[in-house]
Amino acid sequence: MNKRESDKRYKFLIEKINKGRSEGLTIKDYIEIKHMQDEIDPFLALEDEELSSFYYELESLKKAIVKEGLFYKFSEENIEYIKSNSMLLPLVLANDEEKKIKITGDNGYLFKCQFHDDKKPSMLVRDLKNDLFCYGCHSYKNAISYLQVHEKLLFNDAIKLLSQIYLYDVKSIDRRLINLVKKYRKSLLSGKYQEFLEVGYERMRSRNNGSNLNIDEIYNQRFATIKRVRENEYDENFKYEEPRGKVYLK
Repeated sequence: MNKRESDKRYKFLIEKINKGRSEGLTIKDYIEIKHMQDEIDPFLALEDEELSSFYYELESLKKAIVKEGLFYKFSEENIEYIKSNSMLLPLVLANDEEKKIKITGDNGYLFKCQFHDDKKPSMLVRDLKNDLFCYGCHSYKNAISYLQVHEKLLFNDAIKLLSQIYLYDVKSIDRRLINLVKKYRKSLLSGKYQEFLEVGYERMRSRNNGSNLNIDEIYNQRFATIKRVRENEYDENFKYEEPRGKVYLK
């Protein structure tokens, strides 16, 4: 790489980094960064230390822009609401083929792991915390990351899928996801999930006397969600917000 070309690329990189820290980067900036990277032959970059460094600096910039949510359909607040209010347990139930589920502790459900060849149930879904952990492969998932991995979805599509399953935002409808919506909503409205909630509720009430947890409130919310989705009503507490038009680099 000659000096003139090197100076040009270095100037471009510094300008984008500075803009990202002061003004914020837009989709246009992302396209320009990608275009600059596409002009570089990755095989040539392997043989040129300076070019290689520049190539991977551009790649880091692109990843930072994506990570900060520029391409997301929802705002950060919307995403947090969806993650917190979308129950994970019925999603896992929809994909359980073994039907060997053990209720354990206050509010835990042991499944055969859906992410590795599990000989005995080792994947614990903690309904109250709305997450799962496998003692075998050490997978940790919430509702979003579970759908991402199990259905091989991008983050944005996993959010849209949850929004359709749990009826948060009418703007999120995506016909590509319709079969997955049907599968997971069927599980959400199933008698099996209802039974698990009823058993969990009784266990929590009997085992947590004197705790600071409002057991009635927690379970009433879950039962209310089932009723709302069954009646095809959107969540009135969900307020859609447009995602940011730019992202700032840390």
